[in-house]
Amino acid sequence: MWQSLKAYSYFTKIRIINNFAYSFEIMARFVSNFLVLVITVFIWKAAYKNNVGIAEVNQEQMITYSIISILLVSIYSVRVDRIVNERVREGFIAIDFMRPINLIVGWFFDDIGTSIDSFLLTLLPLLIFSIAIIKVPLPANLTAFMLFLASVFLSYLILWIITAMTSMIAFWFIELGNLSFVRSQLIRILSGSFVPLWFFPKVVQKVSAFLPFVYIYQVPLSIYIGKINFQQALQSMLIQVVWILILIFLLSLIWKKACRMVTVQGG
Repeated sequence: MWQSLKAYSYFTKIRIINNFAYSFEIMARFVSNFLVLVITVFIWKAAYKNNVGIAEVNQEQMITYSIISILLVSIYSVRVDRIVNERVREGFIAIDFMRPINLIVGWFFDDIGTSIDSFLLTLLPLLIFSIAIIKVPLPANLTAFMLFLASVFLSYLILWIITAMTSMIAFWFIELGNLSFVRSQLIRILSGSFVPLWFFPKVVQKVSAFLPFVYIYQVPLSIYIGKINFQQALQSMLIQVVWILILIFLLSLIWKKACRMVTVQGG
């Protein structure tokens, strides 16, 4: 088991080293995220200018929600779709199948490396600038912060598995094209990253409760600002775990079919 973990941690190590080599990309990512953060905060300030409270959330909570949302976006750096697309398109996936490791687990650890890199080079600078220029995005309380951290981990797993599932399309169509961009934007809309779903019509809120997307951003963010209480947070996290199990099962089914596709194409 230790040897397996050591092998998978190699993916994380290599990804961190590789990402540090692209300094311009890191700077561009930081600048774009910071501009989005500032613009979003000013939009919400304007929206609350003549309204003391919307959907039982005050201006301070909404600004904190927006800041933490952008910070989460910066570390939810999932690139498994790009990895799979590249390996399939260039034919290296056949060689990957010869390795004595679980490829999906290897890709997951690869993305962990990307998230660690994003945390150090994007999230921390963004947080510092946010504190200096806008406000300190404090959680509702210490308990909310601890629950938030646990929920963020679960939400990352949901996001990663969904991304991995959609990346399997490359086994059938070779090229994903703009699918990755469309998927990421849809997830951000349906998960409450751009605008919390409690601003949407009731029917949209009811439908979203039965989908996994709301548990990626809105649930952990709602915990952080105190929009949902301790009991509701635990219930939401339990639903996150259930969705993870369901999505893992679906991913395993799709992966088996994708493996057979490689066998057929490769003879």
